Amino acid sequence: MIKIYFIWIIFSLLLQHSFSLDVCPATIDVNLAPDDLNQIKSRSLLCTTDYNCYLTWEQGFIRDNVDIEVLSNLHGIRVSNFTQDRTSPRLTLFPLIDLDNGRLELYFSEFIIPSSVEFSYLSLLSFPIDATDTLSLSEGTVVSTTSSTSLVIELSMGDLNELKKRQGFCTTVGNCYISIESLFIKDTNNNSIIPIEVKNSLRV
Repeated sequence: MIKIYFIWIIFSLLLQHSFSLDVCPATIDVNLAPDDLNQIKSRSLLCTTDYNCYLTWEQGFIRDNVDIEVLSNLHGIRVSNFTQDRTSPRLTLFPLIDLDNGRLELYFSEFIIPSSVEFSYLSLLSFPIDATDTLSLSEGTVVSTTSSTSLVIELSMGDLNELKKRQGFCTTVGNCYISIESLFIKDTNNNSIIPIEVKNSLRV
């Protein structure tokens, strides 16, 4: 397992899934796996600027061209070129709507901030092309306040009752879709989510 640490004082992360993308005689490029990248982005004091982003490695991480192990460096080398995170998160999955308990479950491409949710920018639809039968949330409750790639929303009683009284609306997976606007939620670096228009709405 490759053991690379991004470190700043006591904040560090062991890369678990990343791998070498390209190698030339004097350099190595490591392609960060999505899980490792999300872990880095989720930490408010780790690699947010070039001042808190260092690289360390243990002996055995890599060998030279005559099979000699490169010596470890546990003190850290500071990054020389830093690119700020400007990648917007995406809603990737809408796996659950529970009308008994009044809950929605959503999954995202990056860690999101639950407290940044603006409920009115999320809409449920019975059909992905026709926006006439639509319910935009008026309010709700975020079940978990911990940043992660998933989010559970508890619908307000008013929204839940409105949803239940409409015939042919979120009664099966075939008539329950979701669309969102960019102000619905932000990731841990305050990037707004990529909107999903009605015509591209995501089915439960």
